[in-house]
Amino acid sequence: MARYIVFKIIGEKGIPASGDAARSLFDRTVNNGIGLLGSATSGYHFMKDEYGPKTGIGMVKAASSGLTSVRAALALASSDQEFGKLRIDVLGVSGTMKKAREKFMK
Repeated sequence: MARYIVFKIIGEKGIPASGDAARSLFDRTVNNGIGLLGSATSGYHFMKDEYGPKTGIGMVKAASSGLTSVRAALALASSDQEFGKLRIDVLGVSGTMKKAREKFMK
């Protein structure tokens, strides 16, 4: 089963201006945190269409079994060359996209 993680990016030098830039940031963060194998087994998928570049709020999909490792990788994010010091706050987790949007993205 899938879980949907809603997050907010807070960066010293700003936040990603597009879904592609945010996806690149998340891929680096998750791969650094849990490695390529962990990333593959977690079922991690950045949902580019759900990212709001003005707010820095977006959504990531992960398998139930990989939820803990993806959340841990996001919590370990501390810096990036492009955005300086940054923090990725997990606003919440839901079992459906609809509930994730209703609860955490409004």
